[in-house]
Amino acid sequence: MICSTRAEKKALNSKLHSSIWIGRVGSALKALEACRPHTKNEQRLQELIDYLKARNSYIVNYNERRLNRQYMGSAHTEKACDLIVAKRQKNKGMYWSEATADALAETKTVMLNRAWDLYRVDREILPLATTP
Repeated sequence: MICSTRAEKKALNSKLHSSIWIGRVGSALKALEACRPHTKNEQRLQELIDYLKARNSYIVNYNERRLNRQYMGSAHTEKACDLIVAKRQKNKGMYWSEATADALAETKTVMLNRAWDLYRVDREILPLATTP
């Protein structure tokens, strides 16, 4: 929606991808600003610029993370949430406050970690174990 032609779009996508992949948001922003004089949708361009600026501190060097075999997605977090909370809380007609949702998540985590003794004695809750 920003570029006028497919060729412009392909070139811009290439610049953005190569910059963001290595965590250089500043380079991506410069490429977007260079599009401003001939953009076909000023509003969409500004939305993308604002989006990148707002998330600048969260955009990492994905190439470095990949080389170090670090996770880049949220699949593990989402699965943990699904195991701990969602299956129990998403029944029809249920309402949960933040406090009861947290208590349920803590209880389920203790159960999955098989750490009842530690919880009973010290009220300590270990992080969710990654293996059953």
